[in-house]
Amino acid sequence: MEIVIGTRGSRLELAQTYYVKNLLENLNENLDIEIKIVKTTGDKDQKTKLSELGLGVFTKELDIKMLNNEIDIAVHSLKDVPTVWNENLTISATPKRES
Repeated sequence: MEIVIGTRGSRLELAQTYYVKNLLENLNENLDIEIKIVKTTGDKDQKTKLSELGLGVFTKELDIKMLNNEIDIAVHSLKDVPTVWNENLTISATPKRES
C-alpha cells in the first residue's frame, strides 16, 4: 500500500515526518511511504509579518494538496495548525510526545 506524506521542508517538520513514517512502518512493513515536500506561504514569504499573512500560513498548501488527493496525510507541527480549519479535514492522530 502506498501512502504519500506531505510536509514542509524545515528541519523540525522533516524530523516529525520521519518519526511518523517510522511509526507507520512499524505498524505495517508492507507500506510504501513517499515523503513530499510542500512549500507553504510561510516558507516562501520570509519578509511579511506572519500576522499579516493570515490563518494557515504554514498549513494551507498542505491542506489543499490533501483535498486534491495529491497527498494522503500531512504532518504538521501542532503550533502551526490554526484553531479553525477546513471542515473537510480532521486531525486524525497526534503521536505521543517522547519527552
